Amino acid sequence: MSGDHRTVIKGSPSQYVKLNVGGSLHYTTIGTLTKHDTMLRAMFSGRMEVLTDSEGWILIDRCGKHFGIILNFLRDGSAPLPESPRETAELLAEAKYYCVAELVNACENALKRRERERDVEPACRVPLVTSAREEQMLISTSAKPVVKLLINRHNNKYSYTSASDDNLLKNLELFDKLSLRFSGRVLFLKDVIGSQEICLWSFFGHGKKVAEVCCTSIVYATDKKHTKVEFPEARIYEETLNILLYEHRPGPDADLMQATSTAKDFSGIISKASIKVLAESDEQEVVREIQEFYADYFAVGPHLFSLNLEKPIHGMEWNSNCLQRSVQGVLSVLLALKKNPIIRYQNFSSLARRLAENIRDTILKESSLFHFHRGESIPLLLILDRRCDPITPLLNQWTYQAMVHELLSIKNNRVSLVGVPGAPKEMSEVLLSAEQDEFYANNMYLNFGDIGQTIKSLMDEFQMKAKSHQKVESIADMKAFVENYPQFKKMSGAVTKHVTLVGELSRLVTQHNLLEISEAEQELACQEEHTQSLTKIRKLLVTDQIRDLDAARLVFLYAIRYHKHPSKDIVGLVDLLRRRGTPVRLIDCVEGILRYASSGETAGSSILTTKDVTKITEKIFKGLKGVENVFTQHSPVLKEIIDNMVKGRLSEEAFPTVGGEPTPGRIQDVVIFIVGGVTHEESLAVHQFCRANAGIRIALGGTLIHNSQSFISDVEAAVKYLPAGNAKYPHNSASSGSGRHSKLT
Repeated sequence: MSGDHRTVIKGSPSQYVKLNVGGSLHYTTIGTLTKHDTMLRAMFSGRMEVLTDSEGWILIDRCGKHFGIILNFLRDGSAPLPESPRETAELLAEAKYYCVAELVNACENALKRRERERDVEPACRVPLVTSAREEQMLISTSAKPVVKLLINRHNNKYSYTSASDDNLLKNLELFDKLSLRFSGRVLFLKDVIGSQEICLWSFFGHGKKVAEVCCTSIVYATDKKHTKVEFPEARIYEETLNILLYEHRPGPDADLMQATSTAKDFSGIISKASIKVLAESDEQEVVREIQEFYADYFAVGPHLFSLNLEKPIHGMEWNSNCLQRSVQGVLSVLLALKKNPIIRYQNFSSLARRLAENIRDTILKESSLFHFHRGESIPLLLILDRRCDPITPLLNQWTYQAMVHELLSIKNNRVSLVGVPGAPKEMSEVLLSAEQDEFYANNMYLNFGDIGQTIKSLMDEFQMKAKSHQKVESIADMKAFVENYPQFKKMSGAVTKHVTLVGELSRLVTQHNLLEISEAEQELACQEEHTQSLTKIRKLLVTDQIRDLDAARLVFLYAIRYHKHPSKDIVGLVDLLRRRGTPVRLIDCVEGILRYASSGETAGSSILTTKDVTKITEKIFKGLKGVENVFTQHSPVLKEIIDNMVKGRLSEEAFPTVGGEPTPGRIQDVVIFIVGGVTHEESLAVHQFCRANAGIRIALGGTLIHNSQSFISDVEAAVKYLPAGNAKYPHNSASSGSGRHSKLT
């Protein structure tokens, strides 16, 4: 144009200039244009002539579409790049023209990254089921647990309710989310041609169906039926997480293990280097925030926890991995409760002392975590040894929760009913949790004799509700039925579950003559009638009605109680076990149990003084007046320990503190941990004590929650590598007085 002319631009950095870049107008300072070593610095530092128009606009013959991004990059050193690869390529060309090297690199890296993303493998693959045969083959051959969603909107015979289509989409969306999240651990299948179902989730473990969530139901309107599709999101999440219990996971990634836990450091602490490893492992960039939750233990109930450690003791010494796991588990409990306690332990036990010292060392090392103010009432961590009471785990139990664990086994609040006569097929495994089962929460500590009446009341209530649901005669009745149906269905499941459990317990009690056996056990544990007990045991051992396990347990209890009695006959009872064909493992365990119990009988190991022992033996010889139930006479040693602890009677010699700290005067918050495992009878004792003493809070835990069989297995491992004694059942001519084990007084 005639008004255009060339000139040299040079001025102070704060001087503004007007730019016309291919018709795109921009207004900026010379300082911005000369900030980086680019062609623009050469243009506006007086080294090059620039073209201006009559109005003073500096003309640059380039496309101005992305010039604003270039200016922002010059100002700030960074700028958001376009989402489109095409626009990023256009910006790259402009950056190269203006010689903005850093922006060139940023654009090239962005284009390479998008190229890689285009070539990546799919995040997960979900097979579509085309036939029942194909489905069965996929499920049976999969090494992973399987989650299958059957979804077919066209299977409906009636019209859908208004929210059904939305809920169908929500089920599909959740299936896609779970597929992306767990594709490496779970095989996800989608069935779109299935049976008559419309929306059905199925969960398989080890090739067998373990759970099912049906999302459809029929509702009744005034004139016709409708199909309702629901979205039980919480239930689907719960079953998906439960199915992970069936996976066989390979060894953990070494870098991740190093990042989250080492042999030397407490697992609750993650260094910056470890955070970096975790971040680099997050290839999908799904982690937005990291938080620490101290939950390195299994909470069984409001006051009971377990570390689920089987056989932690070998040759009366800690398995090193189990010791480290126990340290971390107890510390996790303390951090979860926000307690920095004084630590006491049973002095006779090197196991309890070693655990206590390791916990104390870690607390001192990681003092920044345990910054909690102690206050007037200092928390207490009391570490006990199972050997102080080997009687309790060997006794038959008669409260609901303890009976189920003894006769059917509870593992992680789940009970397997496989093989139970009359159990519904869909109840191969049932959940027993006080958090989710109101009947169980209210009756878990009830004696078996009272459970029958409560079950009857539950059934009566259910039958009344079932009858009321049958009378659907009006719109109001229909509305009430639909609103109450989920609760009614839940109640139906609870009735079936508990009737099945109580029925099986009753069958086992009768079949194995457990009432007579339990009476003999209670006499052994609580009375001083050697001759009477020996006669009763001999009589029971020659009957075929009792199990080998129960026969062996009677001999175990007799050996513990009377191994120092001048007229003991352990050898004779072992011979009777052989004659009845008891497995060799149980016969050999008689010596093992005796060595296990005797290994704690050291000087000063008794939990009470000689004066206390005299008082208790006097009580025993007064008889059993006031005992309401002959099958529940026994009380665990823990009950006496807790009572003495609260009253300040625990001997400092028998229960020293770690580090020489003074024992707290007033007890309010206590964590009790039993090396070698805890029992539900002891949990009941803690529950009863806390109910009677509202100001005291006690959390009870152990390496494992025992029934008699798991305890016997732990004992076998504990004594396996001990040096052999001179004789299997040594004779002691001196009477033991009361004949009671020193920890059982």
